[in-house]
Parts: sequence; structure tokens; C-alpha cells
Amino acid sequence: MIGRMAKILALALLFSTTATWAGEKREEKRVGYSVTKWAYKRLGEAHELIDSRKYKEALKVMNSMKSRTKLNDHERTLIWQTLGYIYANMENIPQAIKSFEKCLAVGALPEGSKVELQFSLGQLYMANSQFKKAVRALNDWIGKVKNPSPSAKYLLAMAYTQTKRWKKALYWVRQAITGVRRPKESWLQLALSIRYELKQYKDMARILEQLVARFSKKAYWMQLSAINTELKQEKRALAVLELAYMQNMLTSHSELMNLVSLYLHRGIPQKAAHILEKGLKQGAIKRSEQTLTMLGNSWMRAREFKLAARPLGEAAKFSKKGDLWVRVAQIHMEREHWAPAISALQNALKKGNLTSPGNALLFSGICHFNAGKYSAAKKTFQNALKHKSSRRSAEQWLKTLALKVKAKSR
Repeated sequence: MIGRMAKILALALLFSTTATWAGEKREEKRVGYSVTKWAYKRLGEAHELIDSRKYKEALKVMNSMKSRTKLNDHERTLIWQTLGYIYANMENIPQAIKSFEKCLAVGALPEGSKVELQFSLGQLYMANSQFKKAVRALNDWIGKVKNPSPSAKYLLAMAYTQTKRWKKALYWVRQAITGVRRPKESWLQLALSIRYELKQYKDMARILEQLVARFSKKAYWMQLSAINTELKQEKRALAVLELAYMQNMLTSHSELMNLVSLYLHRGIPQKAAHILEKGLKQGAIKRSEQTLTMLGNSWMRAREFKLAARPLGEAAKFSKKGDLWVRVAQIHMEREHWAPAISALQNALKKGNLTSPGNALLFSGICHFNAGKYSAAKKTFQNALKHKSSRRSAEQWLKTLALKVKAKSR
């Protein structure tokens, strides 16, 4: 910031003004913006020291010159101007500001130099966090120049942003952006932050689309997806995250789970399952009851029951309840795999804390029945009779079992 500023301030130095010689002795009557030979020599000496980056030496020359009593207003103006430039290069912003303020207060600069200095002072106010003063200086300056540059308009937008005058800031940043063919990334970022403060989410999406297209940074992809979600444009939000995923930008647990959730919400469980499988394998997604259950549910929604059993079984080991083991058993029952279903139900009953222990007992009895283990089935159905939720079904199964055993004994 200071380096750039120093170059700009250089425009307002001694040699940007119109100087007329007054001879060896200072004239009593000033013609235009006159500078005596003595003053010009010392200003030139200071300038050479500044060019050599000998700022302390230049400061001594200016301070000694400042103490001279026989100076005209233009010379005093040039002294304060040069002091401001020296302090700016020394990164002493408060002193640079004071020097330039005194320079303008004397009021003996040509109009062009005065306008340039006012812009430089606005920059210094920004660097010193004096944002209200920066707004006043830059706003006044911009009204005096015919064709202010887009960069200057951006600076004024920054000043308005710091004072939370969002609509004014938006006006000037838009002026800056429309003034160039390819606006800088920082300009688009400022426009984005202002739109956010004004809750203009549709416009935020448009700006983010530009940032994504030109700079393709992960943060912009994530923000664009989030904004589309906020706008209820879930299809677009998913498409954005898909593209980010294809570019290997989604690496954290939360980012990947966000993509999974969008797939499930959009009714695409198979893709959700594949993301979960890969993330769990690579360690990007944490293995937990939640993530493993989600994987199992995704496979179930995709009608891939065989693939659902394993993650649900693993999730059941994490759980403090036995309900997940019941779900694993149901998957095996759907496929008529009675032995693993019985094993899962035994785990469920052993872990306990079931939502419906009667149903778990009933399912266990059905599995034993279909596996031809009638004695175990009878005992399990009898235990199911003790629970109101499964009593009627258990009675029916006991009758069916009795008929089956009777038929078999004939």
C-alpha cells in the first residue's frame, strides 16, 4: 500500500508545479508561483536524497528549510508537500497526513497539483483508518476531475464500505467494474461483500459466477453453491458442488457431507452412496454411526440391499441402541438370508434399549421358523407374547407353527 502510494505522491512533488526564478534574492512581489533560487536548490537536494532513499537526510534538509522566516506561501507549500512525501516513504502515515493537510491549508499550489495532492491525502486517510475523512476527500476530489480512473472509483467504494454506507459503496464499485473489460478480483470481491450486506442474493450469485469462471477458487465454488441453496435453487447448488468435486476441491468432511445431503435431497441416493464410500475409504469422511447409517440408508434407497447391510452393521456397533441391528436383520430377511438375520437379531436383543423389543422377538421367531428351527421359533414367539405390540402376531405365528409341526409329524 505504502509503496504504491509513494509513487502516486511523487506526482505531486516540486517538479509537478510551475516554478519561476526570482534570482539570487527573493522578490518582494511574487509573480505566479515563484520559488527563489535558494529554495529551489534545497528542494532539489531533498528530492535527490529521496530518490536515493535517504529519507532521514532529506528530512533534515526540509526541517532546516522550514525554520527560515523569509519564505513565500508557495515555498511553504512545497516544503509541506515534500515533507509529506518523505513521511509517506518512511511509512509514518500520521505525519504524512499532517504535512499534506498543512500544504493544502496554505493554499498556494496550482489547481492541478492541489487536486492530485487531495487524492493522495484520501489514500493516506484510508491507510490510517480515517475513513470518514477519506470519503470526504475522495468524494470532493472525484467531483473535480473529468475522467476519474476505475481504480479511483474503487478506492472511493472502499471508503464508503468502511463507513457502512452500502448503497453509495455499491454505486462506486459498479462504476469501477463497468469501466474496465476485466475487473480485478478484489473489485468483484468488494461488490460481493456489499451485495451480501444489502441481502441481494441473486446479484451475489451473478458475481460469484464471474469469480468462478475467471479465478476458479474453492471458496467461490462453495459460496456459489450456498447462495443457490439460499435462493432455493437446489438443482443449481448441486451442479456447482458436483463441478467442484470433479476438480478435487471438496476435501473436508463437512464439504463432502453437504454434497451427499444434496444428492439425497434430490433423490439421487446412488451417487450419495458412492461419495460416502470413497470418502470413508480415504478418511476424508469420519467413520461414525451417523455417516455409516447414511451410507446404509443411501444403498437401501437405491435398492442395493446387499450393499446396505455391511455399513448398517458397522453403524450398529457404534450405536447405544439395538435398533440398527433390527434394520440389518430386515435387510437379510428381505433377501431370505435367515442365518445372518438371526445373528443380527440376537445382537439387537443383547444390546437392548430397543424401540420395540416385541417386534425384534417376533422377527427372530419368523427367521427361526423359516430356517426350520421350530423349537427356537416357539420359544421366541412365546417371549413375543409378553409384549403388547407383538402379541397378536405372535399368537398367529404360534398357530402356524403348531400346524407345521403337526403336518411334519405325520
